[in-house]
Amino acid sequence: MNTLEKIKNIDIKKAVLDKIKSGSIKPYSKFYFTSRNALLVLTIVIIFLVLLFITSFVIFALKTSELWFLPVFGMRGIEILVANFPWVLVFIIIIFTVFLEVLANRFNFVFLRPLLYSVLIIVFIVVTFGFFLNDTPLHSFIYEKAKQNNLPVVKPFYDDFTRPNPEDFHPGTAVDEIKDNSFSLELADKTIVFVKISKNTKMGKGFEIYKGGRLLILGKIKDGIIEAEAIQNAPNSGRP
Repeated sequence: MNTLEKIKNIDIKKAVLDKIKSGSIKPYSKFYFTSRNALLVLTIVIIFLVLLFITSFVIFALKTSELWFLPVFGMRGIEILVANFPWVLVFIIIIFTVFLEVLANRFNFVFLRPLLYSVLIIVFIVVTFGFFLNDTPLHSFIYEKAKQNNLPVVKPFYDDFTRPNPEDFHPGTAVDEIKDNSFSLELADKTIVFVKISKNTKMGKGFEIYKGGRLLILGKIKDGIIEAEAIQNAPNSGRP
């Protein structure tokens, strides 16, 4: 360090001390900065856990409502899926992700990375762990407890997203065997409807109807009768 640099550093130090003495700059202890960083880390952890919970719940809701399987019906199924997707939860996830990114940027190892890169890392981690969390009995346990105890907030929340009741999509359980091109179907709310199959009904590969089998049906419903446009056996619902 040359003499000129030493003089500059002394001048800067003197200027800072003068401002502290005048009250323009308020000094903070090491404990203040340690506590602030600890609070920041705690906030990030809480937001991450909330993100994880909501993301895993979206997956749980899609699988429980069987909307998850709609793409097997092609574009018609995708249209119904998009129309009934829990976009409100997705919007909340986006907000929390942005908030998490803003807080994480306070750390150099995140700040020095491109914005898109760090956002993609956060999304990847949240979605990956969301799938892992969905494989645990967490949401099923909460939902069952909510139904048993009729919890005022939790039960309606789970009911709304796991039973969206989309128009023209009717997942259910076959009550009897097919007879005269029709059969009975029990829906999620325990309602029994009749399903009519015509020559125009599209059936999935290897499709079969048997009592107790889970079925995915597209079609208009009127007066308790579904005119089936397409029928598929629910995945992992083979004959016992």
